[in-house]
Amino acid sequence: GALTSNKQVAPFLDLTSAPDFTAYEQRYSSRSRRNRRRLARRLEEAGEVKFERYKGGAKAAELAVHALDLKALWLKDRGLVSHAIADPRMRRFFKDAVTDSTRSTNSVVSALICNGDPAALEVSFTCKGRLAMHVIVFNLAYEKSGAGVLLLEQSIREGYSDRLSTYDMLAPGDNYKLDWSDATIE
Repeated sequence: GALTSNKQVAPFLDLTSAPDFTAYEQRYSSRSRRNRRRLARRLEEAGEVKFERYKGGAKAAELAVHALDLKALWLKDRGLVSHAIADPRMRRFFKDAVTDSTRSTNSVVSALICNGDPAALEVSFTCKGRLAMHVIVFNLAYEKSGAGVLLLEQSIREGYSDRLSTYDMLAPGDNYKLDWSDATIE
């Protein structure tokens, strides 16, 4: 007899719909592809840019915890509250999940680094060809450069290297996720 009061959708990308990232990217408008190239140039003007991807380990744990710290700052900047992000158990969970050598969680921590500083971070987990993106965040100092968009683009590109079939952005169905997604699931 329960009533549904809040429906959420989880956007996802079907990576099997194209043979590689170059072909997949063609589904986006030339304007959006051009905009991402412009953002990349803008970020490169700030300094050396590199993409790092870790599948577990101490560096992954350090970056995963840093991602939660950046998310807390992002939320505060926008006057938002997340009890999960504020809870210290969340940091302990992510740290343990990405460093546990006795039980693999198939963690993937991706970082867009500018001048040695994390400009954007993503914490995800893979299983059976699917990637579930749990946290993606950009450093507020790099907001104007579109660091989060550039990290997401590179992560999707890497999904092809990892032979992923689905890139699941999880709920909620925020607009930036919907812009990238092929479809959603309730």
